[in-house]
Amino acid sequence: MALTRRRFLLACVAPWPFVRRGEARAGDANRERAATIEQAVLRLTNDARADRRLAPLEPSFALAAIARRHSQDMLDRDYFDHCTPEGLRSSDRIARSGLDFDATGENIYMVRNATSSQASLASAMVKGWMNSRDHRANILTPDYRVVGVGIVATPRIVLATQLFGG
Repeated sequence: MALTRRRFLLACVAPWPFVRRGEARAGDANRERAATIEQAVLRLTNDARADRRLAPLEPSFALAAIARRHSQDMLDRDYFDHCTPEGLRSSDRIARSGLDFDATGENIYMVRNATSSQASLASAMVKGWMNSRDHRANILTPDYRVVGVGIVATPRIVLATQLFGG
């Protein structure tokens, strides 16, 4: 893609990018790290549900792929939001993938300078969500049956998207 004058000027005045050039795509080690965090987030999410006598959420590979794409998109385009810059919400991204649920929800999380262990990062994410009324409601909604966790990790940043369907 050609660097337009406008993009060049924006790049020069941008405050601090999420990542350094060349870090936007996860390497093998970062993918393994992300997969370990995803598994831990799934386990901790189901532990929180079990503490409240709710059925565990089944992992959905399809939702995890959608979640991972959203995490990667936020990293690639330097934003952190439930909506894409074009205004697509999680329900829009899910529907575009051909999945159909009566209800959906989304939690997102970002850690900068993410040098902690995978277990510590996963624990911080789930604790953070459980300390937020709306995010906790997503985790504890009895009508949700499936969840997809999508993590993207670089040496400095970890972005998480958790999608729920029911």
